[in-house]
Amino acid sequence: MYREPRGSLLPFGAHKGYALAVLTELLAGAMSGGGTIQPENPRRGGVVNNMFSIVVDPARLAGVDWMRHEVDAFVGYVKASPPADAANPVLVPGDPERLSREERGRAGVPLDAATWDAIVTAGIAMGVTRAQAEEIAGPPAG
Repeated sequence: MYREPRGSLLPFGAHKGYALAVLTELLAGAMSGGGTIQPENPRRGGVVNNMFSIVVDPARLAGVDWMRHEVDAFVGYVKASPPADAANPVLVPGDPERLSREERGRAGVPLDAATWDAIVTAGIAMGVTRAQAEEIAGPPAG
């Protein structure tokens, strides 16, 4: 996106990713009035992110309870599909993040040595000693 030609992205998901990228560009660029990435629109020397929002009130459509049931039933159906790799279950959006949060709640947040040193240095600048920082953080994960 940051190389010439500016604004071009390689699609993911083959034809479906391409179609999603086109639809997104038309909604965010044309519908918002901010302009798309077509060459007639000036780039102003950087990336321009337009936004187009659609707000939907489920209560005014099919009803909240029915919609919740439908979403839960659909997600259950998708997750019950046989996985392509038996070692990895079928996941839906949000699952990787939930799994990561649970793991980090149990085992802690992994940090490389350079990041930990930067945190300790910032703490020292604020009057927190290395020993205090290590006590606050608890024992290393692993």
